[in-house]
Amino acid sequence: MSAGVGGGAAIGWAGWMGWLVQNGDGLLGSIGLDPNTAMAVGALSAVTSIRWAVGRWEKGKRKWWADWQRVAEGLDRDLRSALHRNFKDRVSLLAQTSSNGVRNTVQQREEEIAQVNDEVGQLRKEVKAVMEQS
Repeated sequence: MSAGVGGGAAIGWAGWMGWLVQNGDGLLGSIGLDPNTAMAVGALSAVTSIRWAVGRWEKGKRKWWADWQRVAEGLDRDLRSALHRNFKDRVSLLAQTSSNGVRNTVQQREEEIAQVNDEVGQLRKEVKAVMEQS
């Protein structure tokens, strides 16, 4: 951008300088530019250079925002994953351990009840046998 603006300013200055020294052709008269045309070409060159730079800036800005969005989505995904993992490993660990303990206790009680039922069944058979003998 600075080269375009500088070049445009130089062309404009050369045309203006020719007008100042009262040279009808101006400093750029040898290539067919009178002072007014040289000033206009210089201004057009500078404005074109600025427009080109603004276009590059906008393109870079769009790319930057696209990268920003991509990084934000990745960060969101990573944070959700870390939150889920920490909740599972730290917060729900106590509830999971308690649930496993209760499940083990229930299983032990069911085994004890099955043993008692077997004993009751044996006792019923014995009582029935005794009742039949008497």
